[in-house]
Amino acid sequence: SILRIPGGSIAFGVAMVALNIFLPLYYRNGIAQDAVMWRDASPLIWFAVLPLAVVAAGLLPNLGAPDDPALVSRRNWPRVIPLIWIAATAVHLRTIDYLDDIAFSLRHLAPLAWTIAWIAFLKTADFTKAPANRLRTILFTAPLPLGFTAVHPDNAHVFATLMALNALAYLSLGMLNQFRRLAFHFATIAFIATIAALPHHLLEFAVPNFSREKMIILANGAYLLTLAAMMRRPGWSLFASGLFGFGIAHYIQYLDYLGLYAIQAGLLFLLIHSLCWKTRGREGWSVRTAAAVALVAHSFIWGNIVNFRVTDIHVGLTIMLAGLLLIGAWFVIGRLRGEWGPRLIPWTGGLMIATVPANYAIDFLKVAPKGHLTILASFLLFAIGVAFALNRHRWLGDEKGIPQPETAVSRRFPCSQPSGGQA
Repeated sequence: SILRIPGGSIAFGVAMVALNIFLPLYYRNGIAQDAVMWRDASPLIWFAVLPLAVVAAGLLPNLGAPDDPALVSRRNWPRVIPLIWIAATAVHLRTIDYLDDIAFSLRHLAPLAWTIAWIAFLKTADFTKAPANRLRTILFTAPLPLGFTAVHPDNAHVFATLMALNALAYLSLGMLNQFRRLAFHFATIAFIATIAALPHHLLEFAVPNFSREKMIILANGAYLLTLAAMMRRPGWSLFASGLFGFGIAHYIQYLDYLGLYAIQAGLLFLLIHSLCWKTRGREGWSVRTAAAVALVAHSFIWGNIVNFRVTDIHVGLTIMLAGLLLIGAWFVIGRLRGEWGPRLIPWTGGLMIATVPANYAIDFLKVAPKGHLTILASFLLFAIGVAFALNRHRWLGDEKGIPQPETAVSRRFPCSQPSGGQA
């Protein structure tokens, strides 16, 4: 039974031998016909053929029962021996590249090592009976840094592909409750790295003065922002809001009043994120209150230094939309959680909206005739006097300051009692 070899392993071995025979013949034919021919074929073999060979080796069946899952046991020969063949093929491929003066770097091995790492994680139980958590964590983490070894200016598509596959794999494993929290963090990193590695022509319209370095910094900042937002604590929320505002000020450079936009965006993020805080009692109350006061004051001052009626109407619309967004976030989160958040949030949104007509009124008062203002002030003072007179008994009590005895009639009709105290 020692010599019994599965048919799949035999077919795999034949395919690898045929590939190693084909490589030098193809290279020799390329020299005779087209010198660039091999330079086009070599990356395809490094980045596609060899990783697919590793996947095929991982699908090969084992020998015997799972009583002896050791790596070098006879049971795992159908998988270990093909990996040795693949390594020999990689060495053979590198010798041909050397003859063709093709420079070697880690990016050539990145897809191959990345594929081996994922196969090792998925097939851990085939090589050890009870894999330790530390071993599984190491194997689970390995594909992410190995994917970053593919970073190269001339092959950004390889790096983007590995990161996109990483994001999909980690997200799937997280949904299957395997290393759930770690999986979602890794999926976020991989997704942002994928965005950073997209071709220039896809991002130049969205990011002014696009550069790869800028996108790497933006990707790291986006991950830190996501991580801080997930912490749901006031301290992390302050850090995330500052990072969010800084990102807007640094990368969106075509807006007027950019600094004021960034400040409002950071404060708005802080207040919306405060609805998700996990705090006890009045913890975080001072941070939320200070942010609310600062946001209302910022909206009023911003509206006061611009000209709503002529050139800067978009500022007024921005302030009102921000207030509506704050109220909407409070309402939606409250309905989803079944518990309403602090009422300070919708009040802040309402006051933000109110700053726009207030600034319009101030602008009107600056240019209105004095006669019209005098009449308006007279009506206002008259309304205040009438309101005071109607509610004087509630604020000042009896004229003599002596509390009056209550009767059944006075309790039902408190205004029916005469000033002398007689019923």
